[in-house]
Amino acid sequence: MGETAILPSYVKEINNGQMSILKHRFTTPKNETINYLLLKMIDSNLIWIGCQDEACLANLSVAFPSLKSAAPGSMLLGNPIEDEFSLTLATRLAKKYSQQFWISAKFETEDQELALSIEVELRKWLSSVLK
Repeated sequence: MGETAILPSYVKEINNGQMSILKHRFTTPKNETINYLLLKMIDSNLIWIGCQDEACLANLSVAFPSLKSAAPGSMLLGNPIEDEFSLTLATRLAKKYSQQFWISAKFETEDQELALSIEVELRKWLSSVLK
């Protein structure tokens, strides 16, 4: 567990006060390595989750807090049959943090145990980097 390189080796962290790029690596209970990449912007976050060392966008889900409703608005850009995980995750994070979340997850989402451990680790990591 901990911070590791999923960005090119010459990029450790970018932080110019308005935007930052952070990375995180997690080993699941089944000994699978999951990489996280977070692009923090003003009131918006893009998160990539995957098993590969190189970030490659899959379907992209977006959720944003609603001004008139308790439920965030959300949309999946891509194949809705393949990626319910990123859409529900984006919706939950948008509600919790009152910010827009873009999520791209590239791993086997049919494994519910894996999906749960990925989400739990992401929530722990985000609670330390999104204050």
